[in-house]
Amino acid sequence: MHTAQHRILRPLETLVAFTSHALAPGNLVLASMLMRPQPGATRRVLMLLEDNLVALRRHSPSQAAAWMSAHARRFTALAPPVIVEGGETAAQDSHALAALQARFTLLRMTARDAVVAVGGSSFLALVRTAAATCHGGIPVIALPTTSTAQITACRAAWLGRNGVQRALGTMAPPAGILVDAELPETSSSAEHRAGRAAALEAGMFGDPQMVRWLRDHANALNTEVPGVTALMVRQALQLNLNTSFSDDHSGTPPLSSVLAEGLMEIAGNRLHHGEALGLTLVWSAVTSWMAGVCDQDAMEQVLHAAQELGLRVWDLLMGDAAGCAAVAALIDGEVLGMDGAGRAVPLGAVDARVLLHAGQWLRCYGASGSGTLRPDLAA
Repeated sequence: MHTAQHRILRPLETLVAFTSHALAPGNLVLASMLMRPQPGATRRVLMLLEDNLVALRRHSPSQAAAWMSAHARRFTALAPPVIVEGGETAAQDSHALAALQARFTLLRMTARDAVVAVGGSSFLALVRTAAATCHGGIPVIALPTTSTAQITACRAAWLGRNGVQRALGTMAPPAGILVDAELPETSSSAEHRAGRAAALEAGMFGDPQMVRWLRDHANALNTEVPGVTALMVRQALQLNLNTSFSDDHSGTPPLSSVLAEGLMEIAGNRLHHGEALGLTLVWSAVTSWMAGVCDQDAMEQVLHAAQELGLRVWDLLMGDAAGCAAVAALIDGEVLGMDGAGRAVPLGAVDARVLLHAGQWLRCYGASGSGTLRPDLAA
């Protein structure tokens, strides 16, 4: 019997645009993105708004409808803007995924159409998964509404604890990402911290210079200076775009993201995603150091950056044997650590003893009950 192995490469393209007031009637950027694949053709479009945005009055259906009306000659609206449940809960709900797939099927959407998704990280991951698994894949234009969502908009496969998108293995990037510099300005302080954590993770796995840049600009970022935050988003998103689909580890999540999912699972509502990720970035860095894949200086760069960016660096669960065992049980398969040079490296199997050792080391290093470092206790 003769067998032959062939490697089939599918080109993946994501158009990234930066603007302000994306849904102002006179703003043409989103319309241009929708027309780009087939200029001169009339494209059918469905716009989905995360319900949390409407509740917080960051975007209203009437505002979105006004934008669509202003550009009606450029595309065909399949329906008025639709409000869809978002947040972490919806991202874990298979019924929410099925409901979106049913909506796309009812409208007979295909790869010639487009979905415009306006919302946060988990919402965008849910919409992209539903679209990628319908009728050969429906293109999605993502309009992220927080700095975290803007930075991670190309990394859906790493989002959502025990998320359905990871179970399905969908890795399709969005057809476009529209970064609106104005939107994060309306975010809460917790959302801003989550954005800083996402940028730090991008630096850990993309470029150590990003970690140093975050430390150098920590004061401006902590006081939420808009121009500096916008620059952080642009740099971190570019790093993620360069790494998320460019190597053999594109389908493997970083340990920090998996640990964040685990902490949230065990802690219940006590931790939200951004806070959990801030904690586990340092936990992951210490674990990578203990595994011998990065040196102590690289690990401490991450540790000090987290502190300077106002992120918590230790939690009781990290030093608790039962908690670490419960988190480790949720790690299914290969995970990635950091090598200190901006590259992700496989860590292999990570068991509870390693996580507990790293967590206890962090506690001894100087994490107080409030999560701030005490250098006098440095090991």
